[in-house]
Amino acid sequence: MNAVFQVVEGGADDPKVLEEMLIQLLDAMLIQEDFGTINQVVLKLKAMEQRGQSETEARLRKQFVAKMGAVGIVSAVNSGVMIHRFQEEVGDFDRVLASAEPRRRLVYLPLDESSSTAKFMPFHHFGAYYRARIGGVAELSFAELPQSPVRYRREVEPPQRPWGWEWEPRLRPQDARYYDYVLSRGGDPFGEVGREGWQELSREGKWALYVKTQR
Repeated sequence: MNAVFQVVEGGADDPKVLEEMLIQLLDAMLIQEDFGTINQVVLKLKAMEQRGQSETEARLRKQFVAKMGAVGIVSAVNSGVMIHRFQEEVGDFDRVLASAEPRRRLVYLPLDESSSTAKFMPFHHFGAYYRARIGGVAELSFAELPQSPVRYRREVEPPQRPWGWEWEPRLRPQDARYYDYVLSRGGDPFGEVGREGWQELSREGKWALYVKTQR
């Protein structure tokens, strides 16, 4: 950025060249989501315009701001479209979760975390909605991590899981004994444990909620 303004302040007077330099700079900063630097560029152009050295500074600022506005509109529309598509992927998750009673124990097995619209495993912690909306034990959570300030009491803590379990989740016999609900997304959450003693309570798309019938 400093190099660009050295050219601008050094007496370059071809508006087209200067505009192209600033637009390329803006594109790079948008890709990096460096909005703080974008704001600094606008302030710098405004200060140069107020010094009134030439009409070039005013034109550069207006072109830069116009480009920002156009990108903002396109980004807002794109975000709206992507949010709508992701909501379609989520489906009626709320209805499935609402079938669970409060103050129970739920384990979430995200067997299918794929999404065509969102990055970075967006479904990984959907099980936490049980704790937040209904109330009760919900795993996966960060409570078992050594750096977590919130921990389970020893007498009620869930069974310990091996390192990396959340990336290849599976229901184990000790989990089947401890939890009241199994929430899954895609696949068969029971595997070798088997479905005996569990009843499907609700299903919607890839979401399924199972309740333990034998305690």
